[in-house]
Amino acid sequence: RIAQMRQTNWKGDNYHLIDSFKGLSQPDVNDAIGFSSDPTGKEIPVASHQPGAFATSLEDVRENLNDFKNLIFHKGWIPEVFKWLPEGKWSFVHIDVDLYKPTFDTLNFFYPRMAPGGIIINDDFESPLFPGGGSGWTDFFNRVNKPFVVFDSGQAVFVNDL
Repeated sequence: RIAQMRQTNWKGDNYHLIDSFKGLSQPDVNDAIGFSSDPTGKEIPVASHQPGAFATSLEDVRENLNDFKNLIFHKGWIPEVFKWLPEGKWSFVHIDVDLYKPTFDTLNFFYPRMAPGGIIINDDFESPLFPGGGSGWTDFFNRVNKPFVVFDSGQAVFVNDL
């Protein structure tokens, strides 16, 4: 709707939506909000949500976004789904995948493909339920030695300076 405020006839041109439509993938130790012990005393990571949480159908999403006929949907798991994306530079990437590995993999794919001045936002940077979303972001940007900003909302933002 915000895009339509700037361009009233906008129907989703050049917007790609990527989702498994099967919910969260398998959390790993980086996604733990705590640990419990099994009967042998082994530490087991505890995640806030299990695989499959937040699943919704592609059909429901299409129906909810029906006003935007030109949106392009990509159904699949990160990072495999990226092979279906067009080549070229990206100006805006919004990451809301909750977990460490898909956050890191998404940055690994898009960061080198960002247009100058392009923006990447992480919706889950300071989420207490999804610490992997933040640590995957931090680990990636530490690796590439690039700064980012964290908003009071808990979102992190990177602006490509290349």
